[in-house]
Amino acid sequence: MIKLLSATAAITLGAGIAVAQTTTETPEAAVGTGIGADVSVMAKAQRDGESRGIGTEVSAMAQARNAVRAEQRGDDVAEDAEDGTETRGKAALAADVAAARGENLAVRVNAGAVADLRAARTGAADARATGTAARESAASVRTAAMDARANASAVRDSAKAIRETVQAVRPGRGG
Repeated sequence: MIKLLSATAAITLGAGIAVAQTTTETPEAAVGTGIGADVSVMAKAQRDGESRGIGTEVSAMAQARNAVRAEQRGDDVAEDAEDGTETRGKAALAADVAAARGENLAVRVNAGAVADLRAARTGAADARATGTAARESAASVRTAAMDARANASAVRDSAKAIRETVQAVRPGRGG
């Protein structure tokens, strides 16, 4: 059996090399772009009037594989449901994704809880600024009060000096 497999592999490899040698036309755009471009050129060269080439076969195989996988996932869900294990469906997962997208959008557009948090922070910053301004205002009021006291003291001293001068100048009183 191993001899048969190795012979089959050798024939397949030889056929692949022969096909590769017969399709030597490589468009200039594909030169140097890697193996993907070469495979694309080879697949396009296999197209004829009856079939669309290897791409159709690969597509059919992929669709069959995906169908088998989907069926297996369905069987797993059925088995889990029979076991009593709760499984989440695609609709529930899609709802979670949509909710997360909504939350992300709220962050980007500054809405919802994010907006509330930012508003609270802004309010706190405004309150701090208002407190600072109030402290500065109180300090200036205290300074003005001290100046007023000093002026009142000076006025009292001036009044006392004027009274003493007037008393000294009055006839019959002192001088």
